[in-house]
Amino acid sequence: MKIFQKKNIPNILSVFRILLIPVYIYLFLAFFPDRLYYSGAVFVLAGATDILDGYLARKNNWVSNIGKLLDPLADKLIEVAALILLATRWGGGFVALAIVALLKELLMILGAYVIVVKAKVYVMSMWFGKLTTFLLYVEVLVVSFLSGVISATVCDIMSLVVIISMLLTFVMYYISYRRSIKLAMGNESVQRKG
Repeated sequence: MKIFQKKNIPNILSVFRILLIPVYIYLFLAFFPDRLYYSGAVFVLAGATDILDGYLARKNNWVSNIGKLLDPLADKLIEVAALILLATRWGGGFVALAIVALLKELLMILGAYVIVVKAKVYVMSMWFGKLTTFLLYVEVLVVSFLSGVISATVCDIMSLVVIISMLLTFVMYYISYRRSIKLAMGNESVQRKG
């Protein structure tokens, strides 16, 4: 099996995004001037590869089972890394945001396991999940590039907005997961009767 085929480009980009995580962490924690700008630039690069791999996969129908796992894994790993770093550095609303994000992701992983493995149904990402990711990226980038300008209150308000969006996203995915499981179980019982 050739790894470097065009259809594998989205997966390669996802792996690249995972490899950017230690670079991001190192730059965030480093002791040199403007380190937050550099870590922010790495975060921008990660976001750009996420957009690019999704675009290429959809446009060229380069969707694969490994890509369905790698892409969200890469996204969640860098998001969680960023939130933990922000929480340990600035505290405040970032701590609450990191806790909510970790709990949400844990529950989403468990839900996805039930849906994919047990019910044999794949639930694609939806617009509300993408909106939450966008809001999270905006907050991380604002803090990275404007940390000397914005106040702690502004950061806390932004964190609150992202937390509300995460909770709403969780509820929407829960509703979608339940619907998918009922549909899968209904189809299964119809097939058994047939």
